[in-house]
Amino acid sequence: DAALGGNSDVYVVGADGGHLRRLTETPSLEGVPSWSADGSWIYFASTHAGVIPDIWRVSPDGGAPIRVTHEGGFDPKESPDGRYLFYLDRHPAGLRNDGTARVMRAPLAGGPAEPVLERVRPFLWSVTDIGIVFATREPDFDAIDVYRFSDQRIVRAGRLGFRLPGSFTHMTASRDGRWVLATQMVRFETDLMMLDNFR
Repeated sequence: DAALGGNSDVYVVGADGGHLRRLTETPSLEGVPSWSADGSWIYFASTHAGVIPDIWRVSPDGGAPIRVTHEGGFDPKESPDGRYLFYLDRHPAGLRNDGTARVMRAPLAGGPAEPVLERVRPFLWSVTDIGIVFATREPDFDAIDVYRFSDQRIVRAGRLGFRLPGSFTHMTASRDGRWVLATQMVRFETDLMMLDNFR
């Protein structure tokens, strides 16, 4: 997603960095896109139907977006087998006091969504073949935990050697659940500028 011209929209770009194409055209806010397992859809959150975002999907070739959820949704991720859509039940502006949301699961063949996992931080979770890999903030460290699909239990995969940043952060896991890629912020700086002859 990108806010080119002041409005957040979904774009697709070639792996070589070329052939930028805009997929959404409405004045609403669209963002947090993710690919379907087979590459035939791009899911994203949009305020097209109201102030609270819902999950929509669009073909990477373009066309009219299709609404997927009707009771809110954010940060969508399709299961590797293409059977379910996982998403957070609230966007960052509506998070709980601890900055977390609930992961929901909706069957793509149709049917009601159901809660799967509580207290997950936006952008710090990933759906894999074995389960949902997510970051957990402990008092003295950040950990990587796994909600296993096989027995619906949460197990600790390990501790990170650094704290995940509270903003400008992201995490993803490999499809087999063996590797996690996460943001480490080494430095966060701003500059103080002086403007001469200000009027």
